[in-house]
Amino acid sequence: MVRVAVLGAGCIGNYVIGSLVYGSLQSPPGEQIEAILVGRDRLKKAVAERNGLALSSYLQRADQAPLQVPLKRSGQAGISVITDIQLLVREHLDAVFIAVKLADTAALIPVLKQLPTSVQIITLQNGVQGIAQLQEMLPEHVIVAGSVPFNVRESGPAAYHQGSSGALCFEQTLDPRLRAAFARAPPGVANPNYYDRSGIMSILYGKLVINLNNSLNALTGIPLRDQFLSKSLRRILSFMQTEALAVLAAARIPTKAFVPVPLWVVPWVLCLPDWLFPIVSATSINIDPTARSSMYDDLTLHRKTELSFLNGEIQRLARLHGIATPVIDKISELVCAAEAANAGSPQMSSDTLVAELRVVAPGKF
Repeated sequence: MVRVAVLGAGCIGNYVIGSLVYGSLQSPPGEQIEAILVGRDRLKKAVAERNGLALSSYLQRADQAPLQVPLKRSGQAGISVITDIQLLVREHLDAVFIAVKLADTAALIPVLKQLPTSVQIITLQNGVQGIAQLQEMLPEHVIVAGSVPFNVRESGPAAYHQGSSGALCFEQTLDPRLRAAFARAPPGVANPNYYDRSGIMSILYGKLVINLNNSLNALTGIPLRDQFLSKSLRRILSFMQTEALAVLAAARIPTKAFVPVPLWVVPWVLCLPDWLFPIVSATSINIDPTARSSMYDDLTLHRKTELSFLNGEIQRLARLHGIATPVIDKISELVCAAEAANAGSPQMSSDTLVAELRVVAPGKF
């Protein structure tokens, strides 16, 4: 039995690790996955009532039942939930997946330091700072970087839905038993791509460019698919990504896209006419009609966003290298205002956003 834990048992952590457990259900006992989700009382109650987790995906037919991830039974794969992180110290773990927001990472360190150095620490966080932070604070542990490119939302109590496409990525140092388990996971999670540290960092910086859309979607409040059908909104994102790529080029930071086209092509594709864009982009990404960004969810649920670690990282590098990023700056300013208002997404129209951006980038809009 391979025993793992998830710190930050939210949409991403529960979906990815739930899929890992599900894929191991028919494996030999020594290759099955037992997962401990560290979450709140609400999660513990929901999992108990559902008798596990329910997982669904845009890849499934509408009439197809969700996958059921069972509660842990003696000697069998499954999940359990604890609410006290200190209890992890007593467990004999093989790996811990970190899925908390970057701002919450430091609070985990006292407990992680008590775990044996044989326990792999695997990050599934947004942004690029988490790996270095964990490596600095846990120098004796093996830190494994991971990247989750797809969107996951909570579709009900203890139920999670993958709303967009994209291959999981991990460092090559991931425990071979976990690599084998991921190979058996359901479609959408199965067969991740593996890279060395420099390769995974290129992926994470590429994701940083793609995820500039999180802030734009948080402001519009509309489903991602609807947003990508609007040329005005696509052009805004195109300018944001062009600014970010210029910043990363000045900083000599390589990027790699998790979409099947070079990253520099993406802003150009976004500016295609409305009739052509769906045809060209259809081979690159699939999006569920209901999917929205995690930053939209943060505003809706009155949670602190990760803006400072996403857009903010590009802005930090821009200042360091003297590169202007007026579109990113304005979109970030509007998200900060929405966060301060604590009233959810401002649901700004494309016309309103373009009017705001004309003031700071008149030659572009």
